[in-house]
Amino acid sequence: GLKQLVGTAKGEVTGTGELGVFQRGVRSMIGTFPGQELNNPYSGNTVDICPVGALTLEEFRFKKRVWELKDVSSVCGSCARGCNVNLGTSDNKIWRMTPRENQAVNRWWMCDEGRLSYQALDATPRLTAARIRKDGQTVATPWPEALDLLASRLKAARPGSTAVIASASLTLEDLHMVKRLFADTLPSARIVVPGKFRGSDDALLIRADKSPNAAGAHLAGLTVDDGNRQLAVLLADAAAGKVDVLVVLAEEGLDLAEAGKNAFVCVFSPFISAAVENADLALPAAAYGEFEGTWVNFQGRAQKVRRAVISRSVALEGWQLMAELMRRLGAVVPHKSAADVLAEIAATVPNLSLLTPKTIGPTGVQVPA
Repeated sequence: GLKQLVGTAKGEVTGTGELGVFQRGVRSMIGTFPGQELNNPYSGNTVDICPVGALTLEEFRFKKRVWELKDVSSVCGSCARGCNVNLGTSDNKIWRMTPRENQAVNRWWMCDEGRLSYQALDATPRLTAARIRKDGQTVATPWPEALDLLASRLKAARPGSTAVIASASLTLEDLHMVKRLFADTLPSARIVVPGKFRGSDDALLIRADKSPNAAGAHLAGLTVDDGNRQLAVLLADAAAGKVDVLVVLAEEGLDLAEAGKNAFVCVFSPFISAAVENADLALPAAAYGEFEGTWVNFQGRAQKVRRAVISRSVALEGWQLMAELMRRLGAVVPHKSAADVLAEIAATVPNLSLLTPKTIGPTGVQVPA
């Protein structure tokens, strides 16, 4: 048992060989080889497999008693692998993320980057109210007024001068509704889904594609801009005055300073950033752990990402924002939940007819190629 677990962690999983069993029999001890540190990208898994609980994770140690936590099954959003996880919650907060077994995706493991990704939720300042920028000052405004303003701007935009930058971290339900609004209700709008690549794939779990739902974007009928050339052209067009309205959906870290000089810029984001501060309109989005929906990993496996905590302010999910705007633009939108949107996807999108909450289940379902 114990030696088998250590042997698995040492030789069969990461292949980095930091751990060993020293001495024999009842004197056996687990340790690192001389001169080596346990610092591989999967080191946190040793905490999960430690049979006596002697190994603990520094970031979680003494923060909460484990029996105080409620585990909510979900999916990690740190890369295109989509590792199955449990979100350990208490007091409306995520305290830790641990791997959940799924032999088809991540077996029993997860990387350290994904394991600690929840920390940004509390460490990053949140956008807690809709903001309108007037005369160089940002003014908090009620949601209905903010939505009315954006809808009126979309109505008034010149044909072909509306554009949206939609993150591939949005759910399948969100992206379906993005297409419904910007490709159907506003048929001449431009849609760009930026690629997000960093580092390289490894032999175990980590993917260079840091978007959890790029495959879902493709299934929704959108093209992921892997080299971000379309993104560069769009931002240049906005800076040149060719774009009247630019809507940025959950895509963090963009430099919109030049684009905002001539375009009306709306940023939909959970967090406060330079883009939010300089936007003409900023709308609070639900953060990871606050929304329900479906992500499709790079293998084509549709998996359910679940709500574990409630936003402390009125923050919308992507599909909700699209539905509210479509209603203001005269479209009939019956959806009242992400499940309603998923049902529409199953009924209308080729190859996705099998997607139901039951078929996706706790470990996901493979989508036909």
